Amino acid sequence: MITFSIIVPVYNVFEFLERCIDSIVAQTYKAVEILLIDDGSTDGSGELCDIIASRDSRICVYHKKNGGLSDARNFGLDRATGDYVIFLDSDDFINIELCQKLTSYILSLKEKPDIVTIRAANVVNDKLNGYLGCIQRDKDTVSGIDYLKREFQSGDMNMAAWLSVCRKEFLDINQFRFLVGILHEDEELMPRIFLKARKVASSNILGYYYVQREGSITQSKSLEKNAKALNDITIRLEKEYLKVADKELQNYLLNSLVTSRLNVLQCGKLIGSNYKYLYNIDFLKRNAKSTRNKCKVWLFFRSPSLYYQINRISKLLKRHNN
Repeated sequence: MITFSIIVPVYNVFEFLERCIDSIVAQTYKAVEILLIDDGSTDGSGELCDIIASRDSRICVYHKKNGGLSDARNFGLDRATGDYVIFLDSDDFINIELCQKLTSYILSLKEKPDIVTIRAANVVNDKLNGYLGCIQRDKDTVSGIDYLKREFQSGDMNMAAWLSVCRKEFLDINQFRFLVGILHEDEELMPRIFLKARKVASSNILGYYYVQREGSITQSKSLEKNAKALNDITIRLEKEYLKVADKELQNYLLNSLVTSRLNVLQCGKLIGSNYKYLYNIDFLKRNAKSTRNKCKVWLFFRSPSLYYQINRISKLLKRHNN
């Protein structure tokens, strides 16, 4: 029997919490361990966890001092006992057949994978609005390196932790944990996990519902903090990626750092002299490997405001055509 540990960090999400937990409790496959990590909530979320836990013996609630998302996930990982770990954010929810489908899929493979990727649906205003995650391309497992190369080539690579169901023993042996005290913790950890994985299986299982809440990041200070965090992470990852022996993959990885930086500057509208310290022209120039990114970097440093306007119009046209 395959068992699952579903780790749910909880912090001030009272409005969404019951829907999230209900989607776990209602799983058609019952060999599930539910770890609710109350990360110092102040809105009654912690108390609601206790109430819901009284209805189901599979739920374990832990109350801890606020330490952030990474700290809460690590807290759950250290206590999880399942064969596979699923990360679920407390304002999102999962398909009630996710664990059943994962079990059938894993048992159909020749070897137990270190990672099984799943697909997710964007949920905006309670309506589905597009999908995330790669489509299935292999009947069996591939190495993490081959998986990364293929997904970068197709443009489908996504580093969200909740798109990857990881074997607990694999995480423990390699001492994989989220870096505490940062934003973009998934982008820091997940590439390193894939680079180490010997067996990755990509499934077509649509199991996760990612709820996009309007206004979750609204203040310019938050946007600037977000950009600073990504700046630190990309510098850290650049050093890791330069150690990758496969040069084709190394170029994809380095190029992805440029894409991430430009995206966060675009989304945050961080244009102007106050943000020039975030641009880091040397970093962007040396890591831009694709013709597309080289052109973007060239335009960005000729005129950040023009780059922003062209990119904005391009995204609007793409959205309209879809």
